[in-house]
Amino acid sequence: MELTAIDSTADAWDAFLTSSPRGQFQQMSGWARVKALDGWSMAREYMEPTDPFPGGFQLLWKRAGPARIGYVSKGPVLADESAPAVDSAIRRISFTARRLALSALIVQPPDDSTISVQQLRRHGYFPEAMASVIGTTGIVDLNGGREAVAGRMSRSVRKDWRSAARGGVSLRWGSQDELPRFFQLMEGSCRRQGTRPNPSRPELLAALWTAFPERVLLAFAEREGRARAGLLLIRQGRTIVFWKKGWDSETPSFSVNKFLMAECLAWAAESGYAAADVVSMSPDVAAAFVSGSGLDERQEKSRDVFNLRFGARPKPLPPAQLLVVNPATRLIVYAALRRPQLRRLLERSIG
Repeated sequence: MELTAIDSTADAWDAFLTSSPRGQFQQMSGWARVKALDGWSMAREYMEPTDPFPGGFQLLWKRAGPARIGYVSKGPVLADESAPAVDSAIRRISFTARRLALSALIVQPPDDSTISVQQLRRHGYFPEAMASVIGTTGIVDLNGGREAVAGRMSRSVRKDWRSAARGGVSLRWGSQDELPRFFQLMEGSCRRQGTRPNPSRPELLAALWTAFPERVLLAFAEREGRARAGLLLIRQGRTIVFWKKGWDSETPSFSVNKFLMAECLAWAAESGYAAADVVSMSPDVAAAFVSGSGLDERQEKSRDVFNLRFGARPKPLPPAQLLVVNPATRLIVYAALRRPQLRRLLERSIG
């Protein structure tokens, strides 16, 4: 298989991902085109059904100072995750990393993958997960229709949902032309939370829409003719991903963000989706929820509690693992990466 930045395998690869229960949009050719606007290059290897181990991976890489850093997000995606197939895929990823002269590579298997930390470590990966890569998400069960979904929400959420509707808030689906307004809402939310928007500019949202015209949806909570809150959704099989959100702080009393979240969950349930993915959940909040130990004051104010009140439940994801490609320097670098400041420097490079 030729490893090249030319997207010659895009159609076959995307078709395979669509048919696979482990295929996610971060491995699709459209995602590579979006990330190219942020300086990422792509290499892909697709093993066709006639190969002993069908499947493959899409690797994105870019320069970080003097180094080249690679990232396989939600991959490799394999038809069969038997031990021989997994070992073969990991070897192929390492071969690609050497071909590209990468300094380091981060791999996070698909959300529902059985590829283990131990399998990656046998191939030289760093024995600690990359903290900046999302390790836990929240899943909302959408089975049972609108009433069942509403019943899994907290009483206060249902009350605010009804109150917002009585206050004139309504759901409206948006178009590509309204992505700049959504970015304003998202940027405002990030500013209030002390974070930076990701994607970092409206052009990247437009590129996403163009890359996935049948998958991306834009929903607004509207009041008095103005979009007050927005959600960017991505279709992924029978799961709907609540990928990005934002809301206008000028209208907090109408609970526009709660209204929009509730309405979109209800819509998704009525549309036949089995689950909604809220993308991330802090590991400490997830652990406290699962153990029943209760949340502290800081956790109670987090966005995770917002999602928990809508019925989201923690789901651990396969940990992201690091490979220093050069075996001669691998142990030295791994020892240095136990220093938190160096870990953060590396992890920021894949943001």
